[in-house]
Parts: sequence; C-alpha cells; structure tokens
Amino acid sequence: MIVISLSCAMSPKPSSPTAAPSATPAADATPSHSPPAGSSSSGFVTAPDRELARVKPASEAACVLSAQEWSPDGEESVLRLRKGGPPFARAAKGSVQLEIPLGRDTDSVFVRLERNGWEIAGHLGTDAFSLRPARAMVFEGFLVPLPLADLRWDEARAGELLVTLSPSRGVKTTATVLRATHPCADVTIDDRSSFDANSVLPPGARRDGVLRARAGIPLSVEAGGAPVAWLDPPNGDVQVQVMESRGAFVRIAWTHFEEIVFGWVPVGDVRTKGAQATAAYGLLGLLGAGGGTSALSSNVTRYRCERDVSLVVDVHGEVVVVGRVLAGTRMDARDRMDGMVRVNLPSTAPVAALPGASFGVPEGDLAGCQVER
Repeated sequence: MIVISLSCAMSPKPSSPTAAPSATPAADATPSHSPPAGSSSSGFVTAPDRELARVKPASEAACVLSAQEWSPDGEESVLRLRKGGPPFARAAKGSVQLEIPLGRDTDSVFVRLERNGWEIAGHLGTDAFSLRPARAMVFEGFLVPLPLADLRWDEARAGELLVTLSPSRGVKTTATVLRATHPCADVTIDDRSSFDANSVLPPGARRDGVLRARAGIPLSVEAGGAPVAWLDPPNGDVQVQVMESRGAFVRIAWTHFEEIVFGWVPVGDVRTKGAQATAAYGLLGLLGAGGGTSALSSNVTRYRCERDVSLVVDVHGEVVVVGRVLAGTRMDARDRMDGMVRVNLPSTAPVAALPGASFGVPEGDLAGCQVER
C-alpha cells in the first residue's frame, strides 16, 4: 500500500539539507583513506574557503505534499539551484516532498527527492508534476474530477489552494476553467491515489441510459434551471446513468475522460434501457520501477559512512550544498581538489546530473568512513 502524507503551512517544515559534523573515528574503524588526487580536468571547482551556500525554498510554503513513489512528468523535469537559476540535475524516480509557495502564478516549487540513500533538493518547474484530487470534490455543482484528473492552482494561501480545472472535450462552459478553494489535504501529487468519486453524487437507484449525440445539450444543476454547461458528446451517442426523472427533465451522470459530469438535461436527449445498474468509479495509475549499479573502476575508491555526509554540486563554478548521502550508503569517490572529493552519482539516485554539473562531498566528511574494495 502506498503511503501518502500531506501537510499544510502550519506544520513544521523539514530542515534544509545540512552538513553533518565531522566525527572522530572509532578505535576499531577502518582507517580513513584519501581518494586519488585529481587534476584540474576533473570538472570540480575548488570549494571557497568559507561556509558553502545551501539550496533553499524561495519563500514560505502554503502546502507541503509528499509521496513515497513518484516520477516526474515529461522530459523537462530539471532541478535548479534557485528559481530561474542554473539547472544541475534531471529528476528521476523516488520519494518526494514538494513545497508549494505562498502567492499567485507560481511557476516553480521546492522539492526534496530521496532514493536509495541519496537525498537531493532543488527548484522544480510546475510542468514536471501533476496535481491530482485526493478525495471526491465537486466543481460548480456539476463536475467531479476522477483520481487522474489534472488540476492546477491560481493562488496558494496558508493551508489552502485556489484550484482550477479545465473541462474535457465535449463539455462547454461560460468560463475557460472552473475554480474552487480547497485545503491542502484535498490534493495530492501521487498518481496512484484512488477514491470513490461516486460518493458525492446524489444517492438513489440508477438505470442505464444513452445520451444522444447533438451539439449544445443544456445541463443544469436544478431541473429546469439555467444551464451551467452544454454537452456535445464527441464520439456519438454515449452511455450514461439515469438518476432521476422530473417532468421534462432527467438527471444523468456521464463518466467522461477523467471526470464525471452530472445534472439535469431535457428528457428528449436521453433514452433509457430500463435496467438498473450501479456505477463504480476510481482509477489507479501505474508507475514503473528501475535502477542500476555503478561499476567500480581502478581509479575509484568506494566509501561507506556511518553518518550522513553533505552532498555538494558545482555548476559552472557555483558551489552549493544540495543534499545528503545518508548513513550506510555507498559512495564511489574519484578525484580530490582542495578539500572537495568528486563522487559518482549512481543510476539508482533520484536525479541524474546534467552536463556542466559535478557532485562531490567535503573531504573532511569522509574521515573515519570505511573503505570498500
């Protein structure tokens, strides 16, 4: 079972990645080993003789969303040192914690990714993930998004979002998008979430019916009321559930792409089959799994530390702490340059390095770590 946690701005925020203090080696620990000396061609620029900058959120979070299994959307899922800053890695798979900042028109969020002992943070564009409903919710009294519906937000306030949804093809409204304010717990970034969308529809027995294909079928929240949408089934007659009849109108529920549209339409636009039926709603998304290992070559020293080690990235000369290598995780270290040791980012990490970016750890953090050959 997938474990999803959601919290809002009032919850304590996780601390930014911090460097672990150097530890004194235990008496029986394997003696520390210096990595092979590198040259200026290694690609890692000397760390300045001062405390390193750290990647951090641009502003206070309105919502914090997390998922244990997550994959980014599309190919542009790059992590940046700051909003609009230089990219240093491409997000892959792993657990994620995502902070939606306060304000309007957000185009990036702060994320922390973790997988197989590598924890890396950065700023991620909003096109790299999907916001989904976490529970059944109704927009404008007639539309219920299914679990895989794609939501957006116009504004993030403390503990809540002004969520937006664009109706699917075949459903026309006077507004381009539908809007509703929801608490953070009503949304998720998990593609495997599921809920019973049927639970928010009017109760009662149902019959199978057919909505005939014609343009501009008016849909109302109340029988005979003003239309809130106009239906135009894009692929001919469609199956619907007939929920209730009242004079010249019938109430229907139409499961359409990633949403349920329900309300009152003229009785002449629906023909019933007479058979009672029940509708089941809820979809599950599937995520793949993958990984890899790195071969140990002759010029690589493999370390395993009993404590967390700071992870640093050098992007074209800008050196920033972006995360941690968690205790017990193997690291393949290569060249050494003035207090910094370049490490290989394995294929099992939650990100892949981009050209121009080199990952490393402070050499002092490797004191007392075990060397594996």
